Amino acid sequence: MRSTLLGLAIAASLLAQTDSASLRVLVEDSSQSAIVGAKVSVQNAATGLRLSNNTSSEGYAFFSPIVRGTYDVEVQNPGFKTVRLSAVQISVDERRVLRVRLDVSSVSETVEVSAAVASIQTEQGSLGQVITGRTAVELPLAGRRYTELALLSPGVAASTLNPVTRGPGWFVANGNYHTQNNFILDGVDNNQGTQNAQSLSAQVVQPNPDAIAEFKVQTNAFSAEFGRSAGAVVNVSIKGGSNETHGSGYYFNRDSALAARGWTNNLQNLPKNNLAWHQYGGTVGGPIVKNKLFYFGAYEGFRQSFADTGLTTVPTLAQRNGQFGALNIVDPDTRTPFAGNILPAARVDALAKKVIDLYPEPNTPGNFQNGRPVQNYSLQRDGK
Repeated sequence: MRSTLLGLAIAASLLAQTDSASLRVLVEDSSQSAIVGAKVSVQNAATGLRLSNNTSSEGYAFFSPIVRGTYDVEVQNPGFKTVRLSAVQISVDERRVLRVRLDVSSVSETVEVSAAVASIQTEQGSLGQVITGRTAVELPLAGRRYTELALLSPGVAASTLNPVTRGPGWFVANGNYHTQNNFILDGVDNNQGTQNAQSLSAQVVQPNPDAIAEFKVQTNAFSAEFGRSAGAVVNVSIKGGSNETHGSGYYFNRDSALAARGWTNNLQNLPKNNLAWHQYGGTVGGPIVKNKLFYFGAYEGFRQSFADTGLTTVPTLAQRNGQFGALNIVDPDTRTPFAGNILPAARVDALAKKVIDLYPEPNTPGNFQNGRPVQNYSLQRDGK
């Protein structure tokens, strides 16, 4: 299995509504009165994208839509000290308000401030949380599926679907069905589009954690723009290029040489199961034209081979010879039992005999239930 993500980004590109954020900057003086006409500039620290706006009659400068990232904010107004705020973090689909106070100055002065992280979200009523790509990479994830981290969000629980027949990574939110979650990738619908839970995945594309900048899981009171979801909204934002070249590489391996023989193998006297898990890939991003055009790419390859064990039921040696012991075998012609519950060789259908011969012979004693032998064949089979 291979998956590849490629992207080009222009600094002033169009932004999808469902994953973009907004920033309102409130500019006040020392008496907390709104300052009208102040110039507010925001610059993306990674791409150099710079946006400017003037405050309204209420003192607000509004930037929407704005892509998630880290910004530097500068506020200027004649007769006041210029204020610069660094490291203003904007998350995916966030609505943030930033309050800036300007002090009167008789000379040209600049005040440098580090932006504080808002402890309470006052602009949205939705319930959920943002999980960064760094968290997704550093925490142990089953199969490196980022959706495992959705279980950290309120109202989300692990799925009860069988991962063998339904596929891994499913989860339920607020008691709704698994297919009622809404997956969005960089503002684009990423839902697999079927109500069939046997489709193995609810997503069209499942990005690897190294390619994710951050994702947001909303489980309640989210905006109507998300529409279809009765469960959770999983809003994923992929990393992008910047003015600095950056990347990562990884390789994850599981091998039977480092695993013990399972207890079922010991019980059935079977050798250690085969296991070879190879998951590898990398990401790279950087500038094409500084401050204007960027690239980002991600690749993941996955190969595995494995074996599992099981018990099943096959005809016993006596049954192959027509001897059925305590089971009552009735002659279909006369409706009377065969003597000794033994089927005469002459009455065995030739085609049925060929079918029975396809079954392997029992290799374990098995158990008897209602006079029938069960679980008398131990098997070990390979898969990929």
